[in-house]
Amino acid sequence: MRMTTWAIILLMLSCKQKDQKLVATTATTDTIASIASPVHQDTVSMTDTTAEPAKVPVNRLIVPGVSIGMIALDEPGEDVQKKLGTADDGDAAMGKSMGIWYSKSKAADGTRYSTTIYFVANYGGKDERSRAKQMRITSPFFMTAEKISCGSSLAAIQQFFPLVKKAARYPSPVNKKMVYVYDDEKGGIAFEVNDKNQCVGIAIHLPGTQAFATYLEFFSGFERL
Repeated sequence: MRMTTWAIILLMLSCKQKDQKLVATTATTDTIASIASPVHQDTVSMTDTTAEPAKVPVNRLIVPGVSIGMIALDEPGEDVQKKLGTADDGDAAMGKSMGIWYSKSKAADGTRYSTTIYFVANYGGKDERSRAKQMRITSPFFMTAEKISCGSSLAAIQQFFPLVKKAARYPSPVNKKMVYVYDDEKGGIAFEVNDKNQCVGIAIHLPGTQAFATYLEFFSGFERL
């Protein structure tokens, strides 16, 4: 009878040890599965620091030699007016015109941001409509794909646009200090840089032409270098 009791006790202990090993093995297997699971992998990819930065929205994008926002070079003047409304200011002479649109918000210096577009009519051609040939903006709302905008430094501009050359200058209407125009003629984009080496204006023009090479002056006191 005593031998039978001890046998039962030993049998119970043996079963308990087997159960404990099974629990431990199952727990280890579940942990490994969680590390290799798709959920874990997704979390890693979402926090990957090598992911591409967000792209500039189309309505804010400056494309050298092509467009600024939703307005493109060679776009008919009436189409531009439909998008922007009637210009707040401008000038016209001999088939050429310039329209200026001002923002409601103001820059740090108290001036209003502006969009200036230079138009040329094709008199005598099949399509005589006036078309946009050059555009200039002063608002930091617009930027290139490289995130260069008004407010960017000259060093940053030269990093992404190494072909820019100092091409012209004009006195700032705010403090009369010289603003220099750095033009990439081949690319069709120019940057206006103030005495603090900060961009205060960006213009696009048809590739292979000079920035602000127009009959009507964009600035008072503008001179080429």
